[in-house]
Amino acid sequence: MSSETVKLFAVPGSSADSTADTAAPVRQIPVIRLSGGELPAIVDAAEDSLLEDLEHPIYQRGGQLVAVTFLDRQLARGGIVREAGTPLVRPIQPANMVERLTRAGRYESYSRREQEWRRVNAPAGVAAALLARGVWRFEELVGVIETPALRPDGTVLDAPGYDPATGLFFVPGIEFLPVDQNPSRAEAEEAARTLLEVSCDFPFAGEEHRAAYLAAQLTPFARPAIEGPVPLVLIDKNIHGAGGTLSADLISNVATGRDMTRASYPREDEEMRKRITSIALAGDRLALFDNVTGTLGGAALNAALTGTTWRDRILGASEMTPVLPLLTTWFATSNNASVERDMVRRALPIRLDSPLEHPEERAGFRHPDVRRWVRENRAHLVRAALTILRAYFAAGAPEVELRSWGSYESWCRVVRQAVVYVGLPDPCGTRVDFVASSDSERVSLVALMDGLLQLDPFGAGLTAGDVVRRLQRTPDELRGLRDAILELCPPRGGREDLPTPHSLGKRLAFVRNRVVGGRMLIRAGSRDGSATWSVVSGSGGSGE
Repeated sequence: MSSETVKLFAVPGSSADSTADTAAPVRQIPVIRLSGGELPAIVDAAEDSLLEDLEHPIYQRGGQLVAVTFLDRQLARGGIVREAGTPLVRPIQPANMVERLTRAGRYESYSRREQEWRRVNAPAGVAAALLARGVWRFEELVGVIETPALRPDGTVLDAPGYDPATGLFFVPGIEFLPVDQNPSRAEAEEAARTLLEVSCDFPFAGEEHRAAYLAAQLTPFARPAIEGPVPLVLIDKNIHGAGGTLSADLISNVATGRDMTRASYPREDEEMRKRITSIALAGDRLALFDNVTGTLGGAALNAALTGTTWRDRILGASEMTPVLPLLTTWFATSNNASVERDMVRRALPIRLDSPLEHPEERAGFRHPDVRRWVRENRAHLVRAALTILRAYFAAGAPEVELRSWGSYESWCRVVRQAVVYVGLPDPCGTRVDFVASSDSERVSLVALMDGLLQLDPFGAGLTAGDVVRRLQRTPDELRGLRDAILELCPPRGGREDLPTPHSLGKRLAFVRNRVVGGRMLIRAGSRDGSATWSVVSGSGGSGE
């Protein structure tokens, strides 16, 4: 294999009518001659040619070679809807690699008949060998952003292209305004008022909910600086038409210039895993479960919300995905949301309470066409978000004492503290009532223990069979206990039958020793081979 260089075409940006003195430099296209037994050297030269082709960059991500593409129209597939213009991270397929290699280099094969080197397409074997190497010199891609963002050191990533410090590829869709590197606290407070103008017409349930919305607005800009997961933003409302979906989309309109990627909310955990895998593979930065009905939560979503990587089986295949970065900020909207216990600690709630019976008929908005207003003012809104974050970091990232939130310590240091820094209430103040009211299992446990205390006020202990037989004899006297048991131990087939003593006993064992409202269920002992259960104070010991 030998090589030489020839001038084949100019770098994009050169003009056809440029003079010799002002013409842009041309890229030297390597000639790669194919010879038997030289595959390693040929693949090295092929990789070199791709590294030099800055017009068509390639990256590595999760053990694969990938490229960034953009949707030219809305795409709905696999329960996920993405808007036109959405950037996607896609693995490079063998045929596409052949095309890329052929464009980046001049491949030649010797013709014995013609007694000369003839130009050919890059061989499929070279493309396959390069894709299979597993170790490359291409930059590692973490994700794609479309606005300036905060780096972990507090500086602003605002130069288009690949950023080695974060692994992010910045593709600006508009011309953004410069951000002062040392804004004052007063300037940050004014920036907060500017950014909250987006939500001025929404019926927040209180100032802490408005503060939580500001935290949600800041999170996409702060995400590269957050070393860990971020909570799911749950926009809950009292009635349809209160503006939940719009409020989520406006956050995305500022951060990306379009509505948020939507994913239908599946009831089965396996389907949820498929949604998450698709989003992780594509590198979506924001994703919305819109108008969730039923209960929010599940093992797959819980895992996604407390990790920063993801790996699962590829849809339609037997192999697993590589370990992928998962830096998505998740949103959900719902009416009077019901949330699983494990999800409660992973969600930042924002409550919209409309006083109207038909809020969709409301008039008198400050911004009647708020989407258009956001589009027209997007550059100023982006600068406002970054000004808040920069001012907080420029001041030394001062921290006030706030209630801790496990798993989201870094998000609290960067976003939550920045919101408090500009004079707003603690955005996590919305979680106090949420934790108390949204945990459907907690509500059922309270009713369960109330009912058991009615049956066993002196704590002698009841077996699961005792409870079932008593409910069968007097079903109307203990309706609250019956409903709680059906909620905690649902009957099969949607019937109203009580569970068997065996099933109820297993469920009681699962929820034992959990303190709720200062009380807990413990195993008090056993009778005739069956466990007995009683309710004690939260400090009353754990039983057997």
